[in-house]
Amino acid sequence: MRQTGRTTRIVQYVVEQLYNVGTCVATDHVVYEHEPNREMLNYFEDKVRREVNFKSHGSKDVKTTDLNVNEIPYIKFEIIKINN
Repeated sequence: MRQTGRTTRIVQYVVEQLYNVGTCVATDHVVYEHEPNREMLNYFEDKVRREVNFKSHGSKDVKTTDLNVNEIPYIKFEIIKINN
């Protein structure tokens, strides 16, 4: 099966928005292709968290809030600074 990198492109968009605006509401493409549930977004959430941590050299993290819009799970991401 050929991987298209859709999740990676969505993650890059979310991280860009977090650095520009500070918050972003998003979901992964898999919720539209299968029966949607929150567990499907765990990989997506972890990938956003890792990318923010990598780009900030460990000085930033994300706070997440679960949202449901028309029975489709979304995640609200907010960038936060880690106190070291």
